Amino acid sequence: MSSTKPARTATPSERAQTYLPFAVGAVLALVRLGQKVHEQGWKWPDETVLASAAVLFVVPLIVGLAIRAAKLHDQMKSGEKDIRQDIGGIGTLLAGELTNLQEHNKKLADELAHHRKKLELYAYNEADLGITIDVRVSNFNNFLSYLPMYIGKEFGFFKQEKLEVNFAHKGDDSGAVTALITGESAFSITDPIFAFDVDDLHDQLRILSPFLNRLALWAVSKVELGELAKDAPLKILTYPEGTTAYHLCRGWLSHSGFTNASITAFPRSPGQSMEQYLMKMYSDNNIGQYDIMALSEPETTWLAKLKGFKHRRSLHSDLFAEHAYAFTAVLTTKDSLKTNNGEIPKRFLRAIRHSQAFINSLPPVATIKGDPEAARLWRDVVSALRANIFTCYPNRLNNDLSEQDLEGIIEEMRVSGYFPRCICYHTEKSLMDGVYRAYAAVKEMTPPNLKLDAKIVNVSRELGMPY
Repeated sequence: MSSTKPARTATPSERAQTYLPFAVGAVLALVRLGQKVHEQGWKWPDETVLASAAVLFVVPLIVGLAIRAAKLHDQMKSGEKDIRQDIGGIGTLLAGELTNLQEHNKKLADELAHHRKKLELYAYNEADLGITIDVRVSNFNNFLSYLPMYIGKEFGFFKQEKLEVNFAHKGDDSGAVTALITGESAFSITDPIFAFDVDDLHDQLRILSPFLNRLALWAVSKVELGELAKDAPLKILTYPEGTTAYHLCRGWLSHSGFTNASITAFPRSPGQSMEQYLMKMYSDNNIGQYDIMALSEPETTWLAKLKGFKHRRSLHSDLFAEHAYAFTAVLTTKDSLKTNNGEIPKRFLRAIRHSQAFINSLPPVATIKGDPEAARLWRDVVSALRANIFTCYPNRLNNDLSEQDLEGIIEEMRVSGYFPRCICYHTEKSLMDGVYRAYAAVKEMTPPNLKLDAKIVNVSRELGMPY
């Protein structure tokens, strides 16, 4: 760093110029004084002589002092200029040092972020550290068809992956998907087509994995459906307008040729819980007036058992035969797939895969009577189901449905292929087709391929999971 220049010392020439007038004045004064003394006969000079000698001395002195003052002024101005230059140099140097310091701090921050990311990767991947991560899953509500979630929770498959799962019930599919965008939940178990119905300004929503491969809706009636006249003024009850069930019920009526049927979408009041809604929907006064009810499980089993709606048709079989239909999927965000190398989605999907494999490997219900171990396993499955779904359904359904009723529901869905054996849409063409089929059915239009492809995650490629 530069410093202030040292005080300047006068050169011999400059000193000679400064003191010369003093010397000249003194010589002139002495010469004049000597002349007068000689003229007066070497007597002490009078006052006039002394005055004239003094003038001869003082005038050059004044001239010399003036010259010296002028030179000092010039030196001061030069010094001020040097000081200003030094201050400017110091400022430039400080600015350069500040820039260097800022660049150094940025480099340190980048290195710290890099090491923090590496540390997070180690923490998430090292099971020995025992880190359990809280994960919130948003859904419409705890419906029976979400069985793999309950199995994963109650049988410890999520804990095995160091995940603590909590459910957030949003009351509809749009709310379940919106919770992902707002960051309230990490995953959503819901109808994947609603990913195209909410405002996703930053293109965050991703359809991660299949969850239910078939349409979980059944039409139940007191009279065999084949015996009903196609032009009869039938009254059908289903879930509210805007739901997937309502769209597909309308499509099923058209497909079945019921030309004069009218649909009642049972209204749901704002703030009304799902349990309160279903209690009102299933009151005797409401049920008695309908010819057909297009609902899910366990409602249809309850209606058959206690209300005489014993005739049953699968809407999936009538509309889609044996083809896949993406009724429910696992959704997440684009950011979650990048954070920590997608470790949390990997763990979540592994737990779901274990749950689905567990359900699909259960012994047939028909064989458990003579097998105590198989019977105990099925009891545990039913207990896991009851522990979670009857916060959604009215207590009367819980009380009226036996263990055998619930076993029968699970067995039918399992054997019919509702629970996929694969977690990657891209592994099986039928699974991918199921998403296109769902979009076309709900939107009543052919899906734009690029729009769907951009949302569906290739789990094998992006997360390195083989199936």
